[in-house]
Amino acid sequence: MDVVECPECGGWVPVDYKRCQTCGHYMKPEAMGPPRRVIQPSKGPLLQRRVPTKWRIVVVAAVIVFAIVITWALFTNPFGTSDVKVVVTYSHPWSGAIGDLYDIHTWGSTGSYSQTLHRTHSGTWIVTANAQKLDGSSATLTISIQTMDGRVLRSSSTSTPYGMAQVVATL
Repeated sequence: MDVVECPECGGWVPVDYKRCQTCGHYMKPEAMGPPRRVIQPSKGPLLQRRVPTKWRIVVVAAVIVFAIVITWALFTNPFGTSDVKVVVTYSHPWSGAIGDLYDIHTWGSTGSYSQTLHRTHSGTWIVTANAQKLDGSSATLTISIQTMDGRVLRSSSTSTPYGMAQVVATL
């Protein structure tokens, strides 16, 4: 197959085409230059396309910026959260577990309860907690992860007898 190089994007265009299939540029016969013979593989794309250098630079720059942002998020505290509190609101007995990647323990009470967790490391902090009703009541048990000023980050509830609610927050 005889092809010419598109002067706009650098893609290969068959000589009998009037427009580039890659960018749509009108192929003027006088500006096409000499045709080249391309031997096509039996399978795969019919035309080989080169990625323009400016797009290569843009992609490399985007990957570098993305890597910097991810590194910053993993090794800093981007949300500024050093402590959170986990709050259970329920008027009957309940039990469950609370913790993060470094520490987990069981907890329980009769009635509402609040537990503060302290960040002990930099980087991503995953906090998880659950609470299960220990009675057959249809009252609602709610568990939430909150900032120290009371802003709810995650919340879950159940009104099912002996039901369980669970929350997970990535900070």
